[in-house]
Amino acid sequence: NPSSDVAFGGEEMLAQWDPVLDRTVTITAPSDMTPKFGVAGMTLAPVESASGGTHTWTFHIANQPDRNPENGSPSDAAVLPRLVYGIQPSWAKVIEPVAAKFLATAVPQPLPASIKAEADRIVAGATTPADKAKKLFAYVAHDIRSIDLPLGTAGYQPHAPDAVLAARYADPRDKVGLLLALAAAEGISGQPVLVRSGNVPVLQDVPTLAQFDHIVAKLAVDNKDAWLNPSDEDGQYDVVLAGQDGLVLPLERGGSELGHRPLADPETSRSHVTAAYALAPNGDLDATYTYQLTGWYARQASSELRPLKGATLDKFFQENAADLSAAAVDRGHTVSDTSSVQGPITVTQHVAVPGYAAAQGDFRNFELPDITLSLADDVPTAGLSERKYPLWIGSPRTEQGDVTVQIPSGWKVAYVPPKLDGDAAGVHYSSACEAKGQTVSCHDEIRLDKLEIDPKQYAPYHDALAKLQAYERRVVLLQKG
Repeated sequence: NPSSDVAFGGEEMLAQWDPVLDRTVTITAPSDMTPKFGVAGMTLAPVESASGGTHTWTFHIANQPDRNPENGSPSDAAVLPRLVYGIQPSWAKVIEPVAAKFLATAVPQPLPASIKAEADRIVAGATTPADKAKKLFAYVAHDIRSIDLPLGTAGYQPHAPDAVLAARYADPRDKVGLLLALAAAEGISGQPVLVRSGNVPVLQDVPTLAQFDHIVAKLAVDNKDAWLNPSDEDGQYDVVLAGQDGLVLPLERGGSELGHRPLADPETSRSHVTAAYALAPNGDLDATYTYQLTGWYARQASSELRPLKGATLDKFFQENAADLSAAAVDRGHTVSDTSSVQGPITVTQHVAVPGYAAAQGDFRNFELPDITLSLADDVPTAGLSERKYPLWIGSPRTEQGDVTVQIPSGWKVAYVPPKLDGDAAGVHYSSACEAKGQTVSCHDEIRLDKLEIDPKQYAPYHDALAKLQAYERRVVLLQKG
């Protein structure tokens, strides 16, 4: 007789990367109860038996071969066989008691006076619901310390929002509850939503909370849904990876059924890099980079750059400059507010590279340099020729590059790289360069629009990445004249 604040079921891994000589999972329930089962990743039926008013289902596997992990695969639960079981007849029955307790505790009526007062303080100066939501999200994400407690470990009912506000630390359910309470104080409605991370499929026919490992908030802002993960201290407004293109479970009074969360638009996460190169007559290179990062990229920038200050930040940029050449020197850099919850986060860097492209008689090969901020170039590599498991891509996103090269007087452009464009499973790319007078201009764009690449679609993706990687070493040929 479990309480209403437990998972009502569970999930068991049936395999691991090492060989499985023998694995047995037994589930016993009263004879008048019929659990629901689902096996993902393999075909396996239970052996049933009955005794003394109970019914037992036994799942057994033996002599399973060694499985070899592959770099870039999703989480183990997404690729290895697992058993999911539940005892409730429907998702509404699973969620009804949990939702009632969660919402009554997180958003009590009336709201505590301390919650209303703090919400008013946080949103001071904001004039629109979206501005208010962003300030409230930033406050809970940054000012309430996150405690990493797996969902369900201490139940699903959060602590009261005024208690969380006073303590100033919280696990994911408490952070979502506090955010919903603060939003409600400002007239913004919302609801908690259970999601599964790592693109692990939720088995629709097995109702159990054990299939979900995280909780996020969905606010109704200006007639649109804003998905927020206040447990992520580097999170961005309306950018949540967990649950994309998958089944999610809203916590609604009276119970609810599964819903489907759409895949994010690749334009919501954008890396726009502007690189201006000036080549001196003696071959020295002056390079200026400007990075505009939103969504996924802004989150990565916040995670990597926000902890760095002073000398450690200077060292970071010098090390990045050295990727261009051992002689490269960081001449200056700037980083905008990395605590912003809606980009762009802007990063600039000025690099000097002595002797980058020396003349060879009447010719000079100028290889277009790489960017210095690696997090702005986040396209998963395709190192394997074939895959057994999917390749994890992550949130849909877009990378754009605009490059200009200023050629020294006395030289002319004899050759620019040819145009390149193509499509493959999950990736679309284009690149083109042109020369006008003493200036070479290039425009590049890559769009990723899948969370992962299925092994059956991997070969075209691999071929596309091979072309892109070869094309990255683009050369502009200069000639005296």
